[in-house]
Parts: sequence; structure tokens; C-alpha cells
Amino acid sequence: MTKLGICINEDNGHFYSSRRPEQMTSTEVTALVDTYASFTGLKAVAFCVNVRRALFASKVWEPLYHGYDPEAGPDQPALAGLPPEARSLTNGNQGMLMVHNLCMLAARGIDHPALWLERCRHHGMEGWLSMRMNDVHHSGDLDYPWHSTFWRTRPDLWRVQHKHESWWDRAFDYGKQEVRDHHMMLIRELFERYDMFGFEMDWIRAIHHFAPGGEQVGSAILTDFIREVRLLADEWSLRRGHPIMLGVRVPEHPVSSQRLGMDAPLWIREGLIDQVVLSQWLSVIPFHPPIALWRELIADRPVTLSLNVSTSTMTFGAAWPRKGVLNATTELLRGCAAAAQHQGVQRINLFNFCYMEDKQTDWLREIVANMHDPEIRDGQPRRFAVTYEEIAAPGESDHSSLPQRLDGPSGSRYGASAQLVPYVGSFAPDASAWAIVGFADDEEQPAGPEELTVRLNSHCCDYAPNTVLPKEFAPLVGKRFAFAVPPGVLHSGRNALEVASSSGKGTIVWAEIYLD
Repeated sequence: MTKLGICINEDNGHFYSSRRPEQMTSTEVTALVDTYASFTGLKAVAFCVNVRRALFASKVWEPLYHGYDPEAGPDQPALAGLPPEARSLTNGNQGMLMVHNLCMLAARGIDHPALWLERCRHHGMEGWLSMRMNDVHHSGDLDYPWHSTFWRTRPDLWRVQHKHESWWDRAFDYGKQEVRDHHMMLIRELFERYDMFGFEMDWIRAIHHFAPGGEQVGSAILTDFIREVRLLADEWSLRRGHPIMLGVRVPEHPVSSQRLGMDAPLWIREGLIDQVVLSQWLSVIPFHPPIALWRELIADRPVTLSLNVSTSTMTFGAAWPRKGVLNATTELLRGCAAAAQHQGVQRINLFNFCYMEDKQTDWLREIVANMHDPEIRDGQPRRFAVTYEEIAAPGESDHSSLPQRLDGPSGSRYGASAQLVPYVGSFAPDASAWAIVGFADDEEQPAGPEELTVRLNSHCCDYAPNTVLPKEFAPLVGKRFAFAVPPGVLHSGRNALEVASSSGKGTIVWAEIYLD
């Protein structure tokens, strides 16, 4: 049975904030990769190399520790933008500790990206460098150490100058030649300096790269930028004596990607990229992204299709302020991998899971093995939740089917019944399945399951009071009920879940198929 390749993204802060200064040694640097190499099914590691400053001793960009004096303590100009609690060398601190540790690596002559890539080759794993093409973290604080002097002193290069309502407003505007030149300068240095298996351009950090309304014209500009990087990759492939793969991280819907100026479909057709990672912004585990569209675009081209998976999920965007976030569970991740593989995904990209490397190592090892191997995954409980596409271009809806009210035709686009479409991966014919429905805890809820009629694929599902439900739900979810799916009714792929209420009470905020 085909197995999924798993990639872990080692992000901009984990390593430098999870180790003490005395651990900034070549031995500790290589030990990180040794830990990852011990995970069955891990095929690749992508190492982030920048925020708005470089995370190594760059000669063309300011490194993160630019202006920092390791002997001067917490009250120095280089740390002026940090809140008091971040001005310490305490573990987990992505302020002073991160700056200090990067400074120590440089002072000791340790080129850690080079060591990481070499150690990946030693273990037979792919070592990628991942560049954030427009990082926007901490944009509200101009003095934060993650910001370069170039960005701080050139607000005319920001995509929006007339307001600051969100991080996105102060992203760089790739419609400006100086912005493109600035980023290409770092890309050239990375190819010249490092022998990598692949180079990833992360267009999700951030997702807006042009002034509002500039996306259509910007699309051609960004494609020219990608063409230039492709030529660079081909040049250095010849110099290194092996192919250097080129990947992109883009929104999971091809139309949204195009409307944001990232014409990944064209990049595929022109043969500019070798891997596309379909991504969310932050907090949605994807169960039913438009994989079929991407597979048609790729056709028989040698492009790897990878799905980004985050460490938490929501069922709709407005759930965020309403305590709608649920941390990832093993059962949800098994379900996600099964659904992805059934749709034709070849790889899973684990984003932000690097923070479990030192704190929850055994669980991360279990996750990788479970998502990688269907023989392990399909014999254990899996959850297939109804989620949504988190990234939408201006003018688009957020593609969410939740929440749905049960108070009549005005509450649901289909009438009094809520209609949802959970996507399920392959499963054994004798597997037991339940439909689980959860209601908002801050609104009037059904008095009990007797008020509900639940059907899956037009077949009635009986209330199953003795079902051992999963323990983990978002705080937003109040009452939840399980209904047994009759044998032979559930099928792999899209399933139709209908929920009606005799009382009209309740707003559905969670729905899933639970397989055991």
C-alpha cells in the first residue's frame, strides 16, 4: 500500500528558543536532525532561514542579531521593541533568547543551516531551505528585533501606507522593484552558500504581496520572479551536480491563489516548480481541499502535490473569537492523512509541529508514523471533521459551511435541515462509524437528541447514547451527540450529512464522521 511522505517545517523560532545558550554547538545543531531522522516515515525537513532579517550570518541581509551586544544585558537598543517578559534568556523565549542564541552561533563560527543540510544527507533525508517571502510578524511594533532597517525605514515599500488595521497592511509590496531585488538578493546568497536538496518559497507568510487592487497586474510580476528563481535553481543544479528542487507554499484553492497574485497553476504549466504545498494560514486542518483541481492542473507533470497541516483547527473563521480553536489530536491527524491520500495527495507538510520536537517527542514520532503508513493509520480511530478553506482572496467567501442554524429556512441555505459534507478516506468494510454533531454553547441548544433527525447519504442514523465520544472539542462546542451510521451507508469520499430539529433550536458548529 502506498505511503505518504512526511515533511516537517523547522520554523523561524523553535530551535533558537528551545535551547540554552550553552547548547549553541555543532553537536546540538546536528542532534536536531538526528531526532527527526529517528521518525519512521519522515522524508524531508524544511529549515526556515528568515523573518524580515536573516536567521544566519548573511552577508546581504541584516541577521536577526544585528546591533545586539551579548554582554550588554536586556536594556540595550537592539532589544528596545521587546516587552519586558521577552527580555531574558529563559527557554521558550522568542525575544532575547532567540537573538542571543543566533549571535552565539555566529560568534562560534557555526553555520547551522549548512550543518542541518549535511546531516539530512547523512541520514538519506531531503534537506530543504524555506524562505518566508513576506513575513509580517510583529508589524505593529516598528522596533521589534525581527524587523530589518530596510523595512522599518521604507514605509513607501509597504503594501498599504494609509492605514494599519492588520499585519497584512505592512507586508512588502512586490509590485515595487526594490522589494523584489531585496528578496532576490537573499535567494542568490542561499543558492551560492548552501548545498540543498530543495528551495521552498513560502508565499503564505504572508498571503498578501501587492497593494489592494494590484494583484492582477502583480500576478505577471510574481511569475517573472519565479522564472528568475527557476533559472537560478537550474544553474546551481549544474554546479552542484544534482537537481535542486523548487517548491512553493500557496493557498489551497488555485483560484484564490491566482486572485492573490500567486499564479501557481501557470507556474505548474510552465514547469517552473517541482513541488506545490497547498496551505492554510494558521488554524485549519484540511479534510476536503480542492485536490482534484490541482491534480488536473498537474496531469502527468513531475510535480509533487503536498498538503500543509497545522497544529490546530477551526470549523469556520468567526469561531476564533468565540473559542473555536481545537488543538490537533492523533485521531484528527489520522483522518486528515487518510482523506488527503484518498484524494491523491503525495505528501503531508507538518507546520508548527517542530515545537513538539523537544517537549512531546514521542507524540510527534507517533503522528509521523500514523500519517505516513495506512496500515498503522487505518486500524485505529480516525476523525473526519467538516472544516473550511481558511484563505480567501478579497471578494471571496471563506468557503465555510458552518455554522448552520436549525430555526427554519432563513437559517440554512437548504431549508430547515442543515446539510454538511464530510469527506472520508478509505476504511475497512467492517469499520464502525458515527456521525457526531456539536452545538454552540452560547446559544439555546437542543434539549436532547430526541429533537434531532440525522441522516447520512439519505439513511436515518439512530442516536447512540453509549458511544464513547472523542474527548477533545473546541470550547465553543457545547452539547454533542453521536448517531450510529448503518452498515454499508458510509463511503469513501464525499458524504451527505443532514440534520433537522423538531424544536428548531440550536446552531451546529461542529460535525464529523468518527471511525473506529
